[in-house]
Amino acid sequence: MIKETFPVAPAETDPSLDFERERGVTHISVRPGVAQFSAYCDAPRKSMADIFGLLADQSINLFLIKIHNQCLGFCVAIEDVEAVKVLFEQVHMRYAMARECALVSVVAPAMRDLSGVLWRIVGCLRSRKIEILELADAYNSVSCLVEGQHMDSAAQGLAEAFGVAVATESDPMDPW
Repeated sequence: MIKETFPVAPAETDPSLDFERERGVTHISVRPGVAQFSAYCDAPRKSMADIFGLLADQSINLFLIKIHNQCLGFCVAIEDVEAVKVLFEQVHMRYAMARECALVSVVAPAMRDLSGVLWRIVGCLRSRKIEILELADAYNSVSCLVEGQHMDSAAQGLAEAFGVAVATESDPMDPW
């Protein structure tokens, strides 16, 4: 298997970082069974604590949280969808939901040192006509929320684009 690396600062600047920088993208990780919600309210920043508290009281984990002008966006595990809907209906919260999504992540221990990764991800998925619903970046990954029906195509395309495999089991470096 060929692992591609991207140009980084010269090794002479800090030889102790050579090992981590040379590793580049290590694998593609996939998390199926995700639902995306948008909770609409007039003042999302002011309503955030109430909404998060309501969901926390029911032990519902949120991730991929986004604060927009008129809504709070977040994801939950698919098994929590009905509980979220019931809670929002009880408090008369307007919401929108996208079911059957998946997170497809490009994992690299030194992601912040790799230039061009986001361009390659977006270009790859665009060439496969896969819409990216949300993006999240971390020190070791870039994750794309896609419709569940496109999960396998997205993962395979990204694996090919980076010359790595799609992970078949969980890895400690996986973001989710």
